[in-house]
Formats: sequence, structure tokens, C-alpha cells
Amino acid sequence: MKIKRMFYVLALLSLVLIAVQPLTVDAGAAVTAQTSGFGAAFGYAQSIGNVAFSAAGTVGNGMAGAAAFTPFSASTAWAASSGPGAAYSQAIGTPFGSTAWTQVASLFGGSAAGYAAAWP
Repeated sequence: MKIKRMFYVLALLSLVLIAVQPLTVDAGAAVTAQTSGFGAAFGYAQSIGNVAFSAAGTVGNGMAGAAAFTPFSASTAWAASSGPGAAYSQAIGTPFGSTAWTQVASLFGGSAAGYAAAWP
């Protein structure tokens, strides 16, 4: 009797697992980086589940940007510098809270700018 009952439970569980649709999460990421003359730049974006992470950094003559999104969160980061300057921006967006920060440094007539934002 126990074997018959276990068979019915396994059969019912198999049907439920087949009938349940998996949750699909549409996510995306985009990056860009460009330099001219002396410079280095990078962009990094990643979506894991409902977490969106983006980072951008540059040294010298360059510009970089990154963006990531999920249905429940988004993040974007942008950095630019010229001459003796450097910039770094990072943002993390999650459904439970977000964080964004940027850091810039410039000397001897260089320039640097950064932008970071995350939602919600």
C-alpha cells in the first residue's frame, strides 16, 4: 500500500512540476568606451536575476558608459576625463534598495566627470 501511495504522490508532483511555468526575467546590459591619444577607458555591466550592476572608468583622454536593467531594477554609470585626470562610477540597482557612487580626480589642468544612478 505504501508503494502505491508513493507512486501517486510522485506522479502528482511530476504533473505539477511540468505544469508550472518558470519565471522569466528579461535583462539587458550595454557598454561603450572610447579613447583618444593617451587614455584608457572601460565599461562593465551585468544583470544577475533582479540585480543590475554597472561600472565605468577612465584615465587620461577617454570616456566610458555602462547600463544594466531588469524588469525590477536598473543602473547606469558614466565617466569621462581628459589630460591628467581620472574618473570612476559605479551603480547597483536591486528591488530592495540601490546604491550609486562616483569618484573623480584631476590635476595640472586636466578634467574629470562622473555620473552614477540606480533605480528603484
